[in-house]
Amino acid sequence: MSLSIFRRDGFWHYRGTIGPPERRARLRGTTRLSDTKKNKAAAQRFVAEIEVKYWKGFLDGPAAILTFEVAAQKYLAAGMSPR
Repeated sequence: MSLSIFRRDGFWHYRGTIGPPERRARLRGTTRLSDTKKNKAAAQRFVAEIEVKYWKGFLDGPAAILTFEVAAQKYLAAGMSPR
């Protein structure tokens, strides 16, 4: 199962279900790319990167996809103070 792209309101959007049977995720959203032929390939690449990120997080754990920026945001959201 994979994500598919479609046009709506002049932009490329994606939707679908990915993941193994015990942990499926239904995803949908916009790529924020206008619906030209040139952008269709870019939208497909955008969706492929979403799938890769999902599977990497599933197979290797959340630490495999956690960036420093996201970690810093979570740290501050937890009420920790920057020194």
